[in-house]
Amino acid sequence: MLHRGNEPIFFSFLYFLFFLFHFTLIINVILWFEICSQFHYMNLRRLEIK
Repeated sequence: MLHRGNEPIFFSFLYFLFFLFHFTLIINVILWFEICSQFHYMNLRRLEIK
């Protein structure tokens, strides 16, 4: 690993953006599954009421 000028800061910034992107992607997937399961549960309840 060569330390020339601002390279370490730049690479850590890239890793931070990469981590942030994956973190938000995982949160979006979890929220999407939560919303879909809630919607499915509501549909099942609606069918049971009928």
